[in-house]
Amino acid sequence: MARLPTLRYKRNARMPAVRVQVLAEDGSAVDLSTASSASLSLRKPDATVITGALTIEAGAQGWVTREWGASDLSVAGVGAYEIDVTWPGALAETFPKKGYGEIWIEADL
Repeated sequence: MARLPTLRYKRNARMPAVRVQVLAEDGSAVDLSTASSASLSLRKPDATVITGALTIEAGAQGWVTREWGASDLSVAGVGAYEIDVTWPGALAETFPKKGYGEIWIEADL
């Protein structure tokens, strides 16, 4: 089963941008070259959910990126994320198919 990588950031960090490869169940890259759009849904450690547009960077290889917003990583703890892809005809698909990617946001010293 293909999984999203665990992301690790310090609280309130905005760099580096998130860069993730979208993978199919068999572990192969999802070809996003015909995708209409992609977005990241993040459940922060306080259970707040935010959604932001992703840039499809290398479509055929499934790479997407996103710059973090000012308050995206404002709560320390463990959260979860998934990637939603919209295909032509407004057909939606979520990755991974099961579970979520984890994001660890460490508190400041």
